[in-house]
Amino acid sequence: TLAVVHDIPGGAFDPRRFLAGLTGLVERDAGQIFEHTPVTDLHLDTRGRVRLSVAGKSITAARAVFATNPWCLSLLGLQQQAEGIHTVAVATEPLDDAVFEAIGWASRRPFYTLDLPYLWGRATADNCAVIGAGTTGLGQVDSARVDAPDAVALHDSLAYRIRHLHPALRDVHITHRWMGPLCRTHDSKPIITSLDDDQRVLIATGYRGHGVALSTRVGKLLAEVIAGYGTLPKWDEQP
Repeated sequence: TLAVVHDIPGGAFDPRRFLAGLTGLVERDAGQIFEHTPVTDLHLDTRGRVRLSVAGKSITAARAVFATNPWCLSLLGLQQQAEGIHTVAVATEPLDDAVFEAIGWASRRPFYTLDLPYLWGRATADNCAVIGAGTTGLGQVDSARVDAPDAVALHDSLAYRIRHLHPALRDVHITHRWMGPLCRTHDSKPIITSLDDDQRVLIATGYRGHGVALSTRVGKLLAEVIAGYGTLPKWDEQP
């Protein structure tokens, strides 16, 4: 029997439209966005300025925020606290309403399963199921490939699990497979901190696959810190 056993508050949205909205806000306030411009070096000078080497050029700023998920861990000296890894997902062909009814997903609400490693899933506007689970490519943020043997095996096992969830899914066709990087901390706590006592370089990463909600909230927190009326969390302080 496959059924929903618990509902929790939440929701879903279109991530592409969300990104476009954030981009529009930045550009509306005269901000600039530069893609394909990696930061390769960081230096805090004696005059309180942050110097960055960006795509072969030197940039000076009063403050900098690193919110780069698994990238720049070595640049910031965080290799012992976090690591990059890829999570995988697949998409199915469009499913009939009868299939959604049979598997207890008529509502099309996003879900997590109770078994481990848990499956997460959501339905698209055209009734495809997007489902993911598992990780691969540890430490290979830039070089991991979806056609690598470990990734292929993980995708195959994910497809097997989906087809064996319910007889109605037994012959479902998987149309797309992909993988994407996330940042995993060793103590399961996000890294929300400053590289220096003056908080010239702020860091936000390590969301362990829950970055859409957490990074949005942390972005607000860091904005408050920069504006002078917010404080960074102190994870390790004892009550």
